[in-house]
Amino acid sequence: MLQTLAARWSGGAPLGPTLRWAVGVVSTYGAGLPLAAWCMKRVPAVPGSRSRPALRRGELAEYAAALLGLMYGANLMTLTVQAALGGTGGGETGLSTYPAALVVIQTVILAPLAEETLFRGLMLRRLLPFGERPAVALSALCFALAHGSVDQVLYALAGGAVLGYAAVRTGRLWPCVLLHALANAAALVLGQLGSGTELAVVLALLLLGCAAAVHLWRSHPLAASGGWPADFWRQGGMPLALLYALVRMALG
Repeated sequence: MLQTLAARWSGGAPLGPTLRWAVGVVSTYGAGLPLAAWCMKRVPAVPGSRSRPALRRGELAEYAAALLGLMYGANLMTLTVQAALGGTGGGETGLSTYPAALVVIQTVILAPLAEETLFRGLMLRRLLPFGERPAVALSALCFALAHGSVDQVLYALAGGAVLGYAAVRTGRLWPCVLLHALANAAALVLGQLGSGTELAVVLALLLLGCAAAVHLWRSHPLAASGGWPADFWRQGGMPLALLYALVRMALG
């Protein structure tokens, strides 16, 4: 709607990249996410713990390794499936048409702050009555569907799982924001490397990330389910949200 109004305001002329970026940022972070946050706040949340465990030395580095490794492992799986089905994937995205400085602002600053507040700060705390594992799994699934892209579903699902785990284990939101910003910055940097170098870095991250994830899980597994929400998909407009995500992915 905002893009249509902006086009009408400009007399039907094509919008420049900076204006298109501004319209996208305003519609997402100024309208869509605040509305979603308002809706979530109408559901009671689990109170935050006053006695949060101190972060161990090197703990953030372990989360970062697990996050990058599992995300790029999921991305390799997506590319493999696409290649097997005869697809290409990795085409030009809307972000790639924007000025580099605006891309950095959106992906490294705005997206981590807004998305972590919404998915790990608000949604996760409202799913915790179902248990830590369902809360992390369901918030990661919603995070993945919200990306609205087949290319990013597994990538975002893996990232959302690690970020949810970090939120539950630390009881803090700022590590999730920092880790999310790191993952997005890494994606920008890797995209500038040659294909051979990028593949070598991704494989190294995958091996390191799997080892870090196994160590974290063995050291601090999440609590078992407190009762899986069998009627989750019938609650709060979830069928409509799922349908919207699937249609958006189908339309590319």
